[in-house]
Amino acid sequence: MLRCRITKAATAASYRSVSAVTTASATNRSENIVRNGNAIRPFHSHDGTNITTKHILPLQSSSTTNTLTQKRYMGIGRTRPSTRFPSPFEESDDDDDEEDNFFALREKEEAAAAEEEAAAALEEEERARIQAELDSRTGRLWTDDWALTDEMWSTKTLYDDLPDWDRSLCSRVSKERVKVYDGGIPTLATLSTLPLPSPPPVHPAHNHRRNTKIYGKYRKDYNAAQIANTLTSVLNVKTHIDPILSMQTWQEKQIAVDQLYENMYDAVKEKEDILKNHPKFREWVEAAVERHLTAVVEQQQKEGDEESTDSTKENEPVVPVFMELANSTFAGGEPKYKPIEAEIVDIKKANDKVVVVPPVLYPLPLSHTEHKDKFGRMSEEWELTADDERRRIMMRSCMSDIASVVEQGCKEEGGKRVFVHGKRGVGKTAALAAIVASARTSGNIVLYLPDGDRLRKLGFYIEPNTHLEGLFDLPVLAKEICSQLLISHEHDMGDIMVSKDDLETFLSKEQRLRFYGEGNEESDVSIVEVLQKGSASNTLSSGCYGAAIHTLMNQTSKPFVVVMDEFNCYYDYGHYFHQAYDEMVYKPIPIEEITLFKPLLEAMSITPPPQPTRKDKNPVHVKKDAVLMKRGAIVVATSESRAVARKFTDELYEVALKDENVSVVEVPRYSKLEVEHILSHFEVVGIGRLRFDRGETVMKEQEVAYLNMLSGGVGQYLLNACII
Repeated sequence: MLRCRITKAATAASYRSVSAVTTASATNRSENIVRNGNAIRPFHSHDGTNITTKHILPLQSSSTTNTLTQKRYMGIGRTRPSTRFPSPFEESDDDDDEEDNFFALREKEEAAAAEEEAAAALEEEERARIQAELDSRTGRLWTDDWALTDEMWSTKTLYDDLPDWDRSLCSRVSKERVKVYDGGIPTLATLSTLPLPSPPPVHPAHNHRRNTKIYGKYRKDYNAAQIANTLTSVLNVKTHIDPILSMQTWQEKQIAVDQLYENMYDAVKEKEDILKNHPKFREWVEAAVERHLTAVVEQQQKEGDEESTDSTKENEPVVPVFMELANSTFAGGEPKYKPIEAEIVDIKKANDKVVVVPPVLYPLPLSHTEHKDKFGRMSEEWELTADDERRRIMMRSCMSDIASVVEQGCKEEGGKRVFVHGKRGVGKTAALAAIVASARTSGNIVLYLPDGDRLRKLGFYIEPNTHLEGLFDLPVLAKEICSQLLISHEHDMGDIMVSKDDLETFLSKEQRLRFYGEGNEESDVSIVEVLQKGSASNTLSSGCYGAAIHTLMNQTSKPFVVVMDEFNCYYDYGHYFHQAYDEMVYKPIPIEEITLFKPLLEAMSITPPPQPTRKDKNPVHVKKDAVLMKRGAIVVATSESRAVARKFTDELYEVALKDENVSVVEVPRYSKLEVEHILSHFEVVGIGRLRFDRGETVMKEQEVAYLNMLSGGVGQYLLNACII
């Protein structure tokens, strides 16, 4: 507010009157001029009438409160005098400055408000534009045919009223794309030589070595292939190339080719919304046009030659192939041995349920719902299929690499070791399952342990071995594995004998007396009989298991293959304790001192270095030689979905890389070609949204690209995307 100004032109009478009033109230004003440290001053409106009297800020206060009020009523940038107060009848130059500051501040506020309104209008306009663009988009997440409308919610249609799935609902494209191996399950020799598409290189973020050159070359080739496909769709041989070839002079052809380059550049640029922004886009298009022209000229030169047909057959593209496991049986036929446990008395019927896991992959769980989150997602895929007569695994190049090493170990003296690793969900469990099925089809004896996480911590109870000092037994798990070997390979092991010396090594005198029976002479025994007695008694199970494994690893009549999934779980913090090992039961029993795991870990022999302790900060890592089977191989794979410390998994990987005798195989993510074939497979067997899709997804390039982007080429995420 502005201070009231009294002009000097006031009359004498008015002056005396005002002076009298001022004199009469001088005493009171002087007493109240400072009350509690606050100045009291009259405030007036713009027309000069008195409105009210308010408290102004403290005269000599250093507080920062009410700063806005102080600036507005005391003048911006000015300091009120502390000793003298100007009379209301005096004229002051500060009043003009105060008035100017007030109007300047008001103008700034109005300008700021106008700017805010303009910005709000622009923002609202941009929002309307973006909303219009979103409304015009189509495809996944924009238009969902599976959205439930109000009419669908109000309908009385029941699940039983919906049409049943049958194979006639599959599209022709998917049926022609999915290739199944003629023999169902290939042998190891066939799988190792089967032509399969090469996988994409490992992304630098997923590679311990951070090799960016290989992935960079892959991305360049991928972009070049994408531009070449786009060019093929816009370039017509008869329309664009034949007229150029029919020209007579070289100069005419050169001018026509230059014009063709420009036309193709504009045509491809219209279709490539993303790549067209790349600085090398023109170079890529020119290179694609040059390759296309060269191919057309070479093709015309070869027309009429007899070799052209043969070369076309040789250059057929390599596509993924599926192995069919649905019609597989146990090795050698139905097992004679029936386990005692009631839940697996009939392996095939499984309590009148549909057999989810084929018998050739026993002891994988019969149903994903019976062992939730314990064996990967492969069995869940089989459980979700509408076609109960199809159990397929897509064969990949990494499986061929593993099969090649295993086949070499089965043919030659001396076993082989394979270490399989990869990111979570890429298909490590499926790769091991394919190797197990192929090895059993080849006639090999396979010990398959798919549940390392369960074995390393759920052994029911542990006890000291009464015959081998310093070792501990897991009788219940040993009994279970003896039973599994009998069910899977009873017919294959009939002629294998366990020597008397091996039984003396693993069984005490009292245990041998119980094994042979009173009055019977000790002699060599069939391995089938050893496994039968081991699967029937907890007292004999650990000794019979040790004798059987030792015999299988040292015999040469049939190859012996060990396949262990979740191998890194064995090297995590221990879960087995016993007072015989540590009197205070603080320290867990080392995994290599348990008879169930000892021969298998010694065969792989990639123990990571020991962890430092307070007493021993620099422990010595003693490298032991591998005790391998004479014929066969051991294949292990790590797990990324179990609660295992990252350092243990990484140390195992580093130790395996440094060992020259260990073949390290990585299971990569799906390539674009593999994604297309696995989606067609999902439609053929009836999984998730593709069950009644009738080829709408697999024939849409945009939809396939979206699913590939969403899953990142990871099989587990791709399955989720097709279901949700």
